Order: sequence, then C-alpha cells, then structure tokens
Amino acid sequence: MRGHLLKYPVDVEVDRTGKVKSLHERGSGSLNDSKRHSFLEELKQSSARRIDLSDIAGRVAEFSFDQHGSQFIQQKLENCSIEEKTSVFKEILPHASKLITDVFGNYVIQKFFEHGSHEQRKMLACQLAGQMLPLSLQMYGCRVIPKVYLSSSI
Repeated sequence: MRGHLLKYPVDVEVDRTGKVKSLHERGSGSLNDSKRHSFLEELKQSSARRIDLSDIAGRVAEFSFDQHGSQFIQQKLENCSIEEKTSVFKEILPHASKLITDVFGNYVIQKFFEHGSHEQRKMLACQLAGQMLPLSLQMYGCRVIPKVYLSSSI
C-alpha cells in the first residue's frame, strides 16, 4: 500500500490493517512500537491525558527526533525533578552528536544547556569538543553553539 505514502510523512507507510507505521518499525510489530505510536498520538492531541517522562523511559532519544516528542521533552525538562532529568540525560547522551544536528533533537540538547546540571552541561560540551566550526556551519547545530557559550562557566 505504498501508494498511500503521499498522505503521510515520507518515513511512514500504511500496513494491511490500515495502521500507520514508521518505515523504521517495519516488521517489528512489537507492543513497544504500538505504545510509542499511541504516546505520540496522545501528544499531538490537545486533550491528551497527562503523560510523564517515565512513560517514555527507554525511548527518550527516539522521541527527541520527533516534533511532538521533542516538544514534550523540552517542556518537561523545564520543571522535572533532578532524578527525571538524570534519567533523560542518560538516554540522550549517547545520541547527542546526532541530536545536535537534528531538526527537532537540537532543541532537546539546547534545553539541557539551559536547564541541565553543571555536570550535564559539561558532558555535552565535551561531546562538542573539536566540532565547533562544523557544527556552527550546520543548519541545526548552529542553534546549539550559542547555548554552549552562554553556559560557558563549564
């Protein structure tokens, strides 16, 4: 049913049952995939139930690459507990270099430079060491660089 792709973003397709699936999920069909889909759908709805960071544990990096997931994480990082922030940080740090240059992920990294602990900002800055020039020339990475300098007390 690839003919239906014109109705949806490029990275999704409609399976035989009519369910919209990411091309990255093809063939997996696991409960976690449907759970991810339902959380993202709930985030898109204004009448969504209250979803917490704990609901997306283990999938924070994945959600950071999604428009609505990224917005959700950004909002939560402004007011979440230190423990929640630490949990989120542990999940995004291994993906920081990809998130920095991602259209939605860069905002999550920026939020950590604004609301993260001194140690978290320092660890993120270390990930950027030696990459300042290429990142400053990259469409989304250039948005993160000023946050590094603004938190330059690292």
